[in-house]
Amino acid sequence: RLFPCCDSACKSIWSHSKETAGPSCQCNRLIQYSAIIEQHAMEIIVTEEVDFGIEILSKTQPDINNFFSGFPQQDHHPQFREFSEKNTTEMSKLLLELYMSGTDGVESAIAYAKKVITENHLNPILVKIALAIYLTHSPEAQKRGLVVPPLKHHSEFRTTKKIPLSNPVSPDTLNGYNILSYFREDYEFNDHHYHWHIVYPYAGIVRDDGKITRTIERQGELFLYMHSQMIARYNAELLSWDLNLLHAWGYDDILTFGYTPVPGMRDQFGARPPFQGWYEDHSPHLPENERDDFPPRNTMIEWKNNVIQSINQGFFVTKKKDGSRGKLQLTPEIACNWVGIVVEAENHPLQEVEPGSGEYIDGKLYGSIHNLGHDKFAEIGYHEYTSDTNQMGMMISNIGSPRDPCFWLWHRHIDDFRQMVVQKYSHNLNEFKPDNLKILDLKISPKNPGSTTPQGGIATFLEPPDLELNEANAELNHEPYKWEITVESTSLNPPEPTNPQYFTVRLFIAPAELIQDQRSWIEMDKFTHGITSAQETLTRKDVESSVARRVKLDVKPGEQPSSWCLCGWPQSMMLPIGKPGGAPYVAFAMLTDDQLSHDKTQSISFCGVKDQKYPDPRGMGYPFNKTWDVRINSTVPVREIIKNHPHTKISDFTIYRSTELYQGATGGDKPPTGVTWQNTIKGFFTEHEVQCMLWKFNLADKDSVQLHAGEIYAAVKNGSMPKGETPWSAEKVATFKNWMESGFP
Repeated sequence: RLFPCCDSACKSIWSHSKETAGPSCQCNRLIQYSAIIEQHAMEIIVTEEVDFGIEILSKTQPDINNFFSGFPQQDHHPQFREFSEKNTTEMSKLLLELYMSGTDGVESAIAYAKKVITENHLNPILVKIALAIYLTHSPEAQKRGLVVPPLKHHSEFRTTKKIPLSNPVSPDTLNGYNILSYFREDYEFNDHHYHWHIVYPYAGIVRDDGKITRTIERQGELFLYMHSQMIARYNAELLSWDLNLLHAWGYDDILTFGYTPVPGMRDQFGARPPFQGWYEDHSPHLPENERDDFPPRNTMIEWKNNVIQSINQGFFVTKKKDGSRGKLQLTPEIACNWVGIVVEAENHPLQEVEPGSGEYIDGKLYGSIHNLGHDKFAEIGYHEYTSDTNQMGMMISNIGSPRDPCFWLWHRHIDDFRQMVVQKYSHNLNEFKPDNLKILDLKISPKNPGSTTPQGGIATFLEPPDLELNEANAELNHEPYKWEITVESTSLNPPEPTNPQYFTVRLFIAPAELIQDQRSWIEMDKFTHGITSAQETLTRKDVESSVARRVKLDVKPGEQPSSWCLCGWPQSMMLPIGKPGGAPYVAFAMLTDDQLSHDKTQSISFCGVKDQKYPDPRGMGYPFNKTWDVRINSTVPVREIIKNHPHTKISDFTIYRSTELYQGATGGDKPPTGVTWQNTIKGFFTEHEVQCMLWKFNLADKDSVQLHAGEIYAAVKNGSMPKGETPWSAEKVATFKNWMESGFP
C-alpha cells in the first residue's frame, strides 16, 4: 500500500535481516514478521501482506533510478555510436548477458550492468540503453512495475554548469530555426522519442534463449508512421511562426545553421558548426581506425537510389541460402512495413522474408540509410574546439538527436520513402464504412465552459522551464480540450443497449492551408465505441487520447505503471502552438467498421499493445496512409469529398497562442483553478511522506508523481493514503484530479 509507514522509523523495514529490522523499528508486532521481511528482502513485490498494512518491498526501483542518474561517460570511454554495426552487435551481446546474468532476475541484471561499466569499462550510454531495453521488455520487470526513469534524470542531462539566465527564453525573442528550440529541446518530447526507440529498437530484442525478434509485427510501418507524424507536427509549428515548411535533405546540401548542445550534454556530445555538409568521404579529424565505419556520400546516394528503384518496381531484391537472388513482392498490405524495415535497416536476422526461409533482404544493395545518415551528420561535429574526447554531434544517438535542427531535414527525407508508398497505392473511402451510420456534428473546444478563449478556439501558452534541469526554453502547453462527435444511426432497427453497434472513431487535425496535403494531417485520437441508441454524442477528453502518453485515472490496487506507455506523444504538446491572432485549423473525423484491440493503459497509436500485433487492423494513419481514389489525377477539394461521405466530417477551429509566459490560470485558462505542481501539488506531500515512499517513487519529484498519478489518486480517494496521517479532504482530492486532467502543469 501507499504510505505504509506509521512513523519515520519504519523506513528500516527494508533492512535485509531481522536483527537490524526488528529492534530499530517502532511498529508494533514487526518482530513477529521478521521472517517474512528476511525472505523477501530482495523482492520488489510480494503477495503476502501483514495485517497492519505493510507490503514488503525492496529498493530495486531506487537502485534503477540511481544507476541511470549516475555513471556518466568518462574520458576513457570511446564515444558510443548507437547506429554503428559494431555497437549494435555489442549491445545485442550485452542484452543477452543481462538475461543470463544470474538467478535474481532484475537485481542480477542491474548488478551486472554496474560491473561491465566499472570493471570492463564499457561505455555507460551503451549499458544504460541495453538495461533500458531489458527493463522495458522483461516480463518480470513489467510485472513488478519497474520503470526506466525519465530521460531528464539521466546523468547525460545533469550538470553543475547552470544556465546563466535571469529569465527563461521565450520563442518570441529568437529568430529562424532557433524559434523552434522550445519544441526540439523539450524534455518530454525527447523522452517520447527515446522511449519509442527503447520499445522498438532496430537491432531487435535479444531474448534469454539468444533469439533476436522484433517487438511488433508491423514495426517497419510504425517506424515510418511515428516519424512522419513528428514531421507533420514540426511543420505545423513552423507555420505558426510564418517560417518555411521543411525541405527534404539533399545529400549535397549545406547546413547554414549550427547547433550546440544544452549545457548538460556538452560533456557527452560535440557541437556542430554552421555552413557544413556531409563529408564526401570522411572527416579529416576522424582517427584512421574509425573512418571505415562512415560510408562515403556516394555510397549513401547509391543506397537511396536502389530503395527508390525498388519501390517504383514493386519489389526488394533478396539473397537466398545458395547465394542466388530473389524478389520480395511489395503488395499494398506489406509495402510500407518492408520499406520501413529496409530504410531503418533493422538487424539482419529481422530482414528474413519468411521465418526459417534463409532468404534475406540484400543488405549490400540497400545499406543502412537512416542509421548511417544520422552518423554522417554526427561526423560533421567531429572537431576538437568544443571537446577533445567526445567530438561526435547529437545525431549519433536517439538520446537527443531531435534537438539538432538537421534531424528534421533528415527525417523529412526519410518520410519521402513513406510518401512514395502513399502515392503508389490508393483506396476507397467507403471500403470500411459502417452500415447505416453517419456523423451529424464534430466539435473540438475547451473543456472548461468558462474559458475566455474566443468562440471556436483553443488557447495555447508557454510555461517557464525548469532551470534546475538546465532547460532554457519556455515549454509549450494548452488549455484542456474535448472532442464532441454526434453520430446517428439510419437503420430501421437502430442500436439499443442490448444490441449495440460498434465502430472506431478516427480523429485528425491539419492547418487549414495544408488541408489538401495528406502528409500534413496529425492524428489526435482513435477509439472504439458502441452506440446504443439512434443518436448519440460522444465526448472524448484530451487526456484520453490514444496518441498521447496515458495516465490511467482508474488504477486498481496492485497495478503498476510501465515504461511501455512512455513512448506516447507528450500531453502538453498535443496541439500546435498557433498564432496570437489565431491560426485556422481543420478537424476531421471518420467512422470505420472495425474494433481496436484497445489497452487503456497504452498509447496505442505509437506504442501498440504489449506482445501483440498492432491493435489497429487498418494501415497506420488511415485514411491518410494511401491516396484516396477520388483524388487520383484530380484536384477536387477535400471538403467536397467529405460532403459525399457521411461517415466522415470536417469542422473548423482556431488555435490562439498567448505571447506571454504562463504564470497561472485566469478565467478559462489551463487549469481552471490555476493549480500547478509548483504552486500547489508539490505542497500536498509532507517531508515525512516523501521519505517514507522513496522505496517506490519520489513524491517530491513531478515526473515520478505524474507517472504514478493514477495510483496516488485512487489511494487518496479511498482514504488508504496517507497512512497514519489526516486523510485528504474531498476538495484536496478534487484538486489533484483536476491537475491530472489538465495535463500536469
